[in-house]
Amino acid sequence: MLINTTSIAFIFLGIGLTFCGWRFFRAFKKSGDQQKGNRIGFLLAMFLFMFAFQNGIILGLGTLLFANNPKNLFFILILANLFLALIAMFGVYVAYFIFAPRSSPLLPILIIALLSVIISVITFVDHPQPLINARNGIDWNISFRLSLSVFYLLLISIGTQFYIFIRLFFLTRIREIKFFHYFYPSSQ
Repeated sequence: MLINTTSIAFIFLGIGLTFCGWRFFRAFKKSGDQQKGNRIGFLLAMFLFMFAFQNGIILGLGTLLFANNPKNLFFILILANLFLALIAMFGVYVAYFIFAPRSSPLLPILIIALLSVIISVITFVDHPQPLINARNGIDWNISFRLSLSVFYLLLISIGTQFYIFIRLFFLTRIREIKFFHYFYPSSQ
């Protein structure tokens, strides 16, 4: 096991996201509309817990345990990208559930699934060779096509989170939830 800066950063990010998810759930439990507030709070907490799992467990612990093995790092990269696609799909679902419950999120979810398939194909075609660099961090050594595709997936997943938090900030009347939105508008 090689302790590297990439692993430590992802583990700390996972811990921070877990804390934010827990705080969101508690804040929404105190909202006036218990039924809908609890469902929204639960979905937002799950959204943050999924990010925490992807960053802290898959990327953090995965890169900590397998930093010396480029083949295993390759599979960690694939698993992290697939889980990121699930997070993006869940984020779109949550946004539709909260703000447009009568509309279907099927089309955006299918687009994200297609993007995930493209990322998987590019990953296997370009086959990155991750390595430990001189500063004791992991250089994923990925192609521009793959990094651009993952950027779009990150943009969707973080963008939906940002959209949800900003909209809820302006819609909520409960001071505690508004305060939490102000200090934690986006967690990644």
